Amino acid sequence: MFDFWNNEADDYSCTECNKENDAENKFCIYCGKHLPTDEERELVKNLRKTRKCKCNKCNHKNDCNDEFCMQCGNALKGSMSDEELYDHVMMSLDGIVIALLAKIAKIGGRIGKNEIDFFRNAFAVLAKKRSQNKQIVNIYAQILDQEKRNLANVDTLTRKISSMKIMRDLKIEIIRLFVELGYIDKNYQAKQEDIILKVVKHLSLEPIIYQNIKHEYDPEDRTLQTRDDELTLEASYKILEITPRDPANVAKRNYRKLVRQYHYDSIVSKDLPEDMIHFAEEKLKRINAAYAIIKQEQEK
Repeated sequence: MFDFWNNEADDYSCTECNKENDAENKFCIYCGKHLPTDEERELVKNLRKTRKCKCNKCNHKNDCNDEFCMQCGNALKGSMSDEELYDHVMMSLDGIVIALLAKIAKIGGRIGKNEIDFFRNAFAVLAKKRSQNKQIVNIYAQILDQEKRNLANVDTLTRKISSMKIMRDLKIEIIRLFVELGYIDKNYQAKQEDIILKVVKHLSLEPIIYQNIKHEYDPEDRTLQTRDDELTLEASYKILEITPRDPANVAKRNYRKLVRQYHYDSIVSKDLPEDMIHFAEEKLKRINAAYAIIKQEQEK
């Protein structure tokens, strides 16, 4: 996954332009491509320790925690230690999803019965894609316990997930899983949403998809209503994603950005479902109304 730099050298080549950069650079000084952090390099180091088990029938290299060869179905003899399996899962999609869920749950407060039931079901679903089900569930529990204590690596995990080849439908289901957890105690917090929006961005999903999913869990969200007489100045600032302290040019810039994002021509060109097109139409009405209210306030 993160095999695009030299983990041991002080200088390493950018995969975009192949030019050398200093180890402490966050972005390539030649082309601007993101360069790995120390934490990401440590993840690579752990990944390189992960063993592969060759099938003695067809010579296909399988993950050593697999019981059967993915190529020919032959039974495999090798197995990973718990430590190796932990590192392997943490480099995989299911491990990253659990790690991010752990942070969303922790930010929401004490992990109670609802969250425990949520994770128990999530573990069961995710573990079906792997062999050695019981061992995998134990690893998931370890990831949950470890990652809920660490809120500093969210950016690393979201960048990591962006490098994976994930089907669009699965991307949407991952976001739905995050939002479901955020709303599990009917107290969706801004810091939880910040994490989810980072994942939405790194998965290259349209913000409207996130808004549509959020609306499923919070149909009373006033920012999605369209009656102008119910729209307050405070809600208008929220819709345009600005604060009362921002100058007029910021309001205009955000307004234009949101109009481009939710405009009918832009939405239709992405071949989105009909309900999302309708959602975008209503959202655009709300954006226009909010900007009119803010402009009126700024002209006073």
